[in-house]
Amino acid sequence: MILAQARSGLMSITGFPDHPPAKVGVPISDLSTALYVALGIVSALYERRESGQGQYLDVSLFESAVSLAVWEAGGYFGAGTVSRPNGSAHQAQAPYQAIEVGDGFVTIGANTPATWTRFCSAFDLADLEHHPKYAEPAMRFANREALIAVIEDRLRNRSIAEVVEEMNRVGVPAAPINDYEQVFTDDHLRQRNFFWSSQHPRLGEVTQLGNPMRFSRSQLIHGRAGPSLGADTDRVLAEFASSTGTARSGSDSAPAGTDTITEEVRS
Repeated sequence: MILAQARSGLMSITGFPDHPPAKVGVPISDLSTALYVALGIVSALYERRESGQGQYLDVSLFESAVSLAVWEAGGYFGAGTVSRPNGSAHQAQAPYQAIEVGDGFVTIGANTPATWTRFCSAFDLADLEHHPKYAEPAMRFANREALIAVIEDRLRNRSIAEVVEEMNRVGVPAAPINDYEQVFTDDHLRQRNFFWSSQHPRLGEVTQLGNPMRFSRSQLIHGRAGPSLGADTDRVLAEFASSTGTARSGSDSAPAGTDTITEEVRS
């Protein structure tokens, strides 16, 4: 929800300096709230083992979004600083951001003494490694803009693939900035069977995102494709009526033409 992102401060730190406010590309407030709800339910169920009682769970969309401000809260409560947008750059370290090379952008994480040394060695940047402006981590951060400009100038004839391969070779974190077509066709994800398919009554076979949690003993169950509008209305209302002893009105029936999915797909 964009309103939660706006009110929580997230939009004030997203994007680039001197640009209009930007929201996070995914519904981060909604997703984080849902994760807190799931964790809260599991915690309440675990607590019920001791108390034998259930309890009401209150999870705020606004508060969930604010809870993500880990760097920003530390800076404000510790030093009174108000965070501003930094683009892809880190709040306190450098170089740790996206840099432009010959055919696009690549992210690098040469922010520790060891990775900084390996990064400079890999790309013949010895003059930068011991330069008075960049020799220490705090100095690299203070002079970040100038440092990134020099790095980009030195790597402008290198491709994304070349930079990532060389960084991986010397043990410096690096990654290309994939679009979602690249993500959804990623070989690593496919080898891990992250994507799965199921039959939808109207759309046929549909591919869906998987569960990032993997358990050593328990098997993940892929239930079914997303239901059509109103597909579960009859079942849910019948279960509610049964549990409360109330009868449902005929006007509460599912919309005409909706389909009910009963078959589960297990993998």
